[in-house]
Amino acid sequence: MMLDQTPLLYLHGFSGSLSESSYLSAHLGRPVHGVLMPGHGANWANTRCDMAEVQRRVEEKIFAIEAHQVDLLGYSMGGRAALSLAVDHPEWLRRLVLVGARPGLEGKSKLDRIALDEARAVQLEEEGIEAFMDAWEALPVIRSQERIPSSLREEMQHQRRSHSALGLAASLREMGTGTMDAVWGELGSLSIPVLILTGAEDLKFRAIAERMEERISNGRHVSIEEAGHCAHLEQFGSFREQLEVFLGPVGQD
Repeated sequence: MMLDQTPLLYLHGFSGSLSESSYLSAHLGRPVHGVLMPGHGANWANTRCDMAEVQRRVEEKIFAIEAHQVDLLGYSMGGRAALSLAVDHPEWLRRLVLVGARPGLEGKSKLDRIALDEARAVQLEEEGIEAFMDAWEALPVIRSQERIPSSLREEMQHQRRSHSALGLAASLREMGTGTMDAVWGELGSLSIPVLILTGAEDLKFRAIAERMEERISNGRHVSIEEAGHCAHLEQFGSFREQLEVFLGPVGQD
């Protein structure tokens, strides 16, 4: 059997960090190259925070690791960015893995989400990172992360509070769910294999994933039991099994 030598890149979700890619790399048995999403990190310096900047960073990472193609894993916001990248630059990718991702919003839902993200951006600017994250972690979509191993969960909580409030506000405004250009109409053009993972308890994103599976000719949706939105870290063993089947055995130097 030919072993897989294709590098795996990881795009984290909103308020996430490179600590997630470090965890994945340590526990998957294969190198995982994290890409820091725009607006994230303690030293944000008024740089662009849109999808074009994500794609620039991914291209820069691909060049740095001297890869011809990569496998791309995107979670939540990172999954939205990964979908956009797959539509715009399919030549960069061999396979795509999405966790809790959506292809954007349209119509009134889009306008409502832009308003919500603007309110959250203002909250970050006015109340600061600590108060915002206390409220953020109380949301049902984040609360299910209580299943994540305590050492990683505590590191994730620490990293959330290390971001710049202004950087996260810029991220919400420039690449929030409402701001993103919806790519529902482009899903049928994807020819690369796509694995769509959702937590069985993440009902909204399960329904979205089922719609995506219908439109992506080479797409497959898998629901992970006893998991919410952050399924890949809430039930890491099940996620790893699905990933290994999809990507193939990893090569050893």
